[in-house]
Amino acid sequence: MTTNHIEKLDNALTRPGRIDRIITFQKTTTEVAKQMFQSFYAPKDIENPTSWAIQDYVKRKHSSCDYPSSEWELEHMASQFVEGLPEGEFSPAQLQGYLLMYKYRPDKAITNPAAWVQFAREEEAKKEQEKIQQINEDKEDVATATATAVEAKTPRRSARGRSKSVRVKSRKRA
Repeated sequence: MTTNHIEKLDNALTRPGRIDRIITFQKTTTEVAKQMFQSFYAPKDIENPTSWAIQDYVKRKHSSCDYPSSEWELEHMASQFVEGLPEGEFSPAQLQGYLLMYKYRPDKAITNPAAWVQFAREEEAKKEQEKIQQINEDKEDVATATATAVEAKTPRRSARGRSKSVRVKSRKRA
């Protein structure tokens, strides 16, 4: 189960036995970002792969000319990668999404983080602006509904009530 607001969940959902462990995900530090890069692009030798998916993965992985071939090269690439990332601004999921865009091209992942950071910041600002706009629209809707309710001086009769009164009058005339 995941949530952004654990305080809003019902106590029945968060009681012991239903949730055994709570893990809070923080924004990524430089060290975490470096470890994520290294785990994504670690040189792994899979001997005698039987699955066609694993064979395809190994083939694509080794076809990249700039794929790290040693632990030292991987460490160096990871250090270059984290230079372009701000400390504590992005979640691990956001960083993982970026790395997945360059799943088989660590050389591209190193050269593009600054552009991605700028794009991610603009998207976050756009989302925040949309939230503020939605809140303001909701406030206007509530104010309009309140004003309309105050303007209505007499309660409306239901359609059924009106038809009944019409029937009573028509019987009296006959």
